[in-house]
Amino acid sequence: SGRSSAMGDKHDDDGEGREYMDVEANEPIGEPSKASSKSSQYLAIVFVGVSYWVVSMSLVFANKWLLSSGFPYPISMTWYQFLVAIICLCVLGMLGDGAVPALSFIPPPEFKWHIARKVLPLSTNFVCMIALNNLCLKYVEVSFYTVARSLTVVLTIVLTYLILGRTTSVRALACCGIVVVGFSIGSIGEINLSILGLLFGLSSSLFGSLYGIYCKKIT
Repeated sequence: SGRSSAMGDKHDDDGEGREYMDVEANEPIGEPSKASSKSSQYLAIVFVGVSYWVVSMSLVFANKWLLSSGFPYPISMTWYQFLVAIICLCVLGMLGDGAVPALSFIPPPEFKWHIARKVLPLSTNFVCMIALNNLCLKYVEVSFYTVARSLTVVLTIVLTYLILGRTTSVRALACCGIVVVGFSIGSIGEINLSILGLLFGLSSSLFGSLYGIYCKKIT
């Protein structure tokens, strides 16, 4: 019995030793994996932000070039862009449903009435924002267009307080004051200033603000 007890103690010691070694072995492995996952997440955020900026600015310049080169129909251009976007999303959604796993984050096309009624105000705001963007580009230069669109931040703060009842910090309000001053300077220094283009730009900023607020409200 003494021998069996000694063997049992040895077995327990071996088990504890293996368990300790497993813990020791797992600790250094877990930390690099967390660090690598965070770094990859940051890289993904930077990549998405830069890609959005490049695509957005490229689209603005392409739209301005098209509107200035014999195609003065911003509403028709907006309709065609939405049509192409819908076709691309449908194709990518069907490919991501099984053929291309990398595109699985894009859902396949479907239509549900209760969801359509819920997102109708959001879709209306988005369509008005894009259409007014292109109308603004027709009458003003790209430089003033970017200045007018910068008022989206200011209007978002005002409408967030009026619709959602949320206040903004004093620092953010001070930054918005700088934006307003920049907008005023840009308006005064614009050579080919169009009142109609200015109104379209302000309206686009308004609908852009409403779009962000509705996104926050329904999510």
